[in-house]
Amino acid sequence: MFLGISASTFINTGGWLGFALKAAICVVIYALVVYLIGLKKDEKATCNKFVRKIIKLKDKTT
Repeated sequence: MFLGISASTFINTGGWLGFALKAAICVVIYALVVYLIGLKKDEKATCNKFVRKIIKLKDKTT
């Protein structure tokens, strides 16, 4: 909640752009909290493997 209020305070962009930016920040924060607190070691390993795979695909396309 604190981070959401902080995002609303510091991001003064209105309209759809502001909404999309604030929503993206909330999604990233939620994903980090779930990763750090909610996942077990094997689930974290699966997520790490998935992220590494995406990074490798990105490197190959550039």
